[in-house]
Amino acid sequence: MGSGCGSTLSPVWISLVSLLILVGAGPVATDEILRCYKCSETDKLCGTSRNPYGNILECGNSTMCFATTHTRIMSGGNWIRTLRGCAKQVKQVHILVKNNESEKKHWDMGFTVVNDAYQEGCITKDNVEYCYCRGSLCNSSSNLRLDLALPVLLIVMFLGKLLLPV
Repeated sequence: MGSGCGSTLSPVWISLVSLLILVGAGPVATDEILRCYKCSETDKLCGTSRNPYGNILECGNSTMCFATTHTRIMSGGNWIRTLRGCAKQVKQVHILVKNNESEKKHWDMGFTVVNDAYQEGCITKDNVEYCYCRGSLCNSSSNLRLDLALPVLLIVMFLGKLLLPV
């Protein structure tokens, strides 16, 4: 039998390692439409424990999501309002259009998406935190998204120790 260098892995161990690799890889980039959480000024429950993230909105003309948190001190307590949605990245442009039949040219209105309109991250100004991020549903409450790689790694190590004693 020797040192065990030529031994094969059990199907359980292979499944656990595969799960770790899939979860650790995180989201995969696709050509899907960006989705962001949406909270409007009229949604008083958005950002509360009853509706912490808001509703989901598809952002066809945006590559970033935003979250804006207003904090005010009123009557001895904090008033906090959170707005979330698709970052405004559409810019109106003028396009010179040539009419094929009469060879006349005229100006028309068009739109383009400005990919670098905002810097990714958060800034605070006058008790308002402005956050911009890339990736679907990235504008959830700060620190509520969990990175699953470490918990899964710990579970795999624990189960591996139980199932495959050395």
